[in-house]
Amino acid sequence: MIRTDFQKKGFQSLAVGMIAGTSPQDVTRDVLANSGAIRRSAFAKGESEYAVLTGCSHLMEVTMRIIVWNQSDRFMLQLADDRAIGKDGKHSYDKYADSIEILAHMDDAKKQPAAVF
Repeated sequence: MIRTDFQKKGFQSLAVGMIAGTSPQDVTRDVLANSGAIRRSAFAKGESEYAVLTGCSHLMEVTMRIIVWNQSDRFMLQLADDRAIGKDGKHSYDKYADSIEILAHMDDAKKQPAAVF
């Protein structure tokens, strides 16, 4: 997501935490040092309970915060401004979330060796 959407306009921060309700650890510098590649970051070698990503979405043209919980199919999207809802309809952020998930899988698949049958 950082490379596909936030990189162009402004990745602001990434924080991870172990237990909901505790203060997260800011890992922004580590992510930036690895060109936005979370998998290459030192903290990614361990497991976190949740991650908080903040930045300006190039696709939606809005500043947002996304909270993702590990081992869950849920996330929370917080917006600084909701102008896309008026422009694109009430499901515009559902479509955004689906698009980001697809882009992440595509980006990951590009890095995998080609299957040989």
